[in-house]
Amino acid sequence: MLSEDNYGQGRYYSSLMQSRAHDPVLQQPDISYHPDKEKWFARTAKRLAENPQLPSSSLPEGFPLHLNSPLVWEGKDWHDESEWVFELSDNDLKEIDDAVQHFHGKPHFFIYH
Repeated sequence: MLSEDNYGQGRYYSSLMQSRAHDPVLQQPDISYHPDKEKWFARTAKRLAENPQLPSSSLPEGFPLHLNSPLVWEGKDWHDESEWVFELSDNDLKEIDDAVQHFHGKPHFFIYH
């Protein structure tokens, strides 16, 4: 049964949805796995056109001014490719190949599209 309270809530929800119907659709930026310089320049130009003061604006409140952690690194911290490249042994490669062969042709129930 529809009570006065339910009717009021429904009316509020309806007006909320109508007002949100006019909001711009937010979506993720078109950023691919590999850097795309042209898209980066286009995104930067768009953001600067929307807010020319952006480069001089401060960080959001609560955002750290400096990150200090063993997980933070810069290019100068790496001297030799062996510090970031993991070499797979023949046994590692065989294990991967055996796993691929084992699952090849089996139904892929665990993959969602």
